[in-house]
Amino acid sequence: MGEGNESLFNRFFAKKDPVTGKIQEDGAISTLVKLWKAGYIKLFNSNNLGAKYAFSVSDETINAAFGGNLSADELVFTRAKLSIARFFPDSQQLIGFIANEFIKRVLDGQAL
Repeated sequence: MGEGNESLFNRFFAKKDPVTGKIQEDGAISTLVKLWKAGYIKLFNSNNLGAKYAFSVSDETINAAFGGNLSADELVFTRAKLSIARFFPDSQQLIGFIANEFIKRVLDGQAL
């Protein structure tokens, strides 16, 4: 990823410390996740299942699917990545989670 693209990526998602994985600077999406978690906003509609699940499934569900011991910053970043999964190197894992969650909800009769 070029330097200009990395800066744009960081502003959009978040800038993470490459060693600790902690968020150094929030981006637009990580800020939205934090505002949602604090109860300031609500996702009212989306045709993107990744975004819907990023803003609706529990921390426990995400934690179980992505390692079981995610820090608060890792949860925020994972939710941000779910909202636009295809832009990340681990997109197959993210898309797999979205697909599995969708199938589970259909079989349980839950709202999508």
